[in-house]
Amino acid sequence: MVIFMLKQIQVIYSYLHKKIKKVMSFKAKHVVTENNLPNYIQKDNNVNNNNINLSKQDTELLLKTIKNSHFSGDMLETLYTLTHKLQKHYHQIK
Repeated sequence: MVIFMLKQIQVIYSYLHKKIKKVMSFKAKHVVTENNLPNYIQKDNNVNNNNINLSKQDTELLLKTIKNSHFSGDMLETLYTLTHKLQKHYHQIK
């Protein structure tokens, strides 16, 4: 009887695990790492960033505002690039 119950629990667990995995995860077709950065980020490294002088507090405020905001899908790529630039600037002046 105990073995039967354990097998039933295993079947239920397996079923629930598959359902939760479907809902809680996504499949990435392309993962960006430092070795394969997209062209638009690599090009930005060569741009002269002396156009605006931001203090550490200014940069922190902008990054916190981005963190606490909600954005639509069509803005994500641009927002990612902007956030990347702000983080690089923040670490340079840190």
